[in-house]
Amino acid sequence: MDFLNSLSTREMDRNYNWSLHVSRYDISPNIWDQIKAENPIAQLVTIDPLPLPLNLEQRKLYNTVIDQYSQELALDMPLPLSSS
Repeated sequence: MDFLNSLSTREMDRNYNWSLHVSRYDISPNIWDQIKAENPIAQLVTIDPLPLPLNLEQRKLYNTVIDQYSQELALDMPLPLSSS
């Protein structure tokens, strides 16, 4: 059981600028640089964000999902996606 919800291994944790918190505990920023250098993180998954390799049916689905998400971000409250 993962009680910490994979804390520090999530992408959002690795991308966060933790140096903002360094001065709270009087720790030199050089220490953080040293720790990061000693513990490099490699991107394990590579994803091509462009839909270029999709066939026609895949592209239709991709466009439907992107349109739905764009409407949600704009707070348009779109209807739920259906399987039809």
